[in-house]
Amino acid sequence: KLPNGEWLVWSPSILLEDNGPSINAPANDIASATLEDGGGAAVILTNEKLKCANVPRTFVNEDTCVLSTLSTACKASELLSVDVEMSTENVKKFYSLTGHYVYAIRGLAMEELHEHPCSKPKSRWEILAGVMCPSATVLNADTITALTDAITKSFDSNPFVKDVTRTLLCDPSDYDDSTDELDIQLQIGSDCY
Repeated sequence: KLPNGEWLVWSPSILLEDNGPSINAPANDIASATLEDGGGAAVILTNEKLKCANVPRTFVNEDTCVLSTLSTACKASELLSVDVEMSTENVKKFYSLTGHYVYAIRGLAMEELHEHPCSKPKSRWEILAGVMCPSATVLNADTITALTDAITKSFDSNPFVKDVTRTLLCDPSDYDDSTDELDIQLQIGSDCY
């Protein structure tokens, strides 16, 4: 009630968003009105007042169901663990759904987690791009030079791991191996290996 005696009435309304097949659209454009992220951006913008608008794939919607790779995409609240046989057919299906390759890894140089990268000429390093190493390993200068040389001269273009071949000598005993796992961290430029 206002001070002048008038009454105001608030009536909530619902704003509906298109998120489904456009039955009048041509066959190749039937999913044009589907929200690319299942409404995930709206959930974030409204501080979770709005909820996700996506549904599981079924036989009813399989022709218009779209796999989203957007970072805002709604996802299952519970992650499921599923074993998938890496057959040629499944790898091809995975690529056709996601546009991502599946890589096979053979002959890794480090067969055990406690094997020092100076014990064999080949090793593999995880790349943490643009990250300062949380606890860079203290090694002698020759070991750091040999490993840094191998990493910086590697032609491996994988953004996540780098396979390297070391040409300079280094000492495999140059590390405090009192822990169960070898966790050497090298800071090279702005990246941690």
